[in-house]
Amino acid sequence: MLVVDDDDDASELITRILARAGYEVTRAVDQNQALASIAEDPSRVGVVLVSFTASGSGGGVKLLDTIRSNENAEVTEVRVVIVTDGGKNRMFCWQSGADGLLTRPYHADDMLAEIESARSRPPGEREVHRRRELERLGGVEGDQSPRPGSPFES
Repeated sequence: MLVVDDDDDASELITRILARAGYEVTRAVDQNQALASIAEDPSRVGVVLVSFTASGSGGGVKLLDTIRSNENAEVTEVRVVIVTDGGKNRMFCWQSGADGLLTRPYHADDMLAEIESARSRPPGEREVHRRRELERLGGVEGDQSPRPGSPFES
């Protein structure tokens, strides 16, 4: 498991939560460190949890694009869960090939569930899941959309 966040406090807290849940965690502060960790042993990394804003606006998606376009098939199969503030970023993350998405603020249990879901999803279902999420968000402007289960949901 690799945590990529340029906010040291957030990265430390996330790392502690993941370690308590049984994950072996490595931390990186930017795309270069993250790519070096992934390239060293993609199967050991397995899942990358990256902040959308790591190393600047949209840095998490830049990392995702680099992973997805890598020549090494083991690297492209690494699962990527992006943490975002919401809004239009959610659709952009799914379109870029994210395997999971967390919107701040989130609870530790939600983070662990999203990571486990991304980690355990069979390869053939990854694209289907992304398409489903994009359809669910289709036409949504920012965070104005009703949440699932909301009394305002149509």
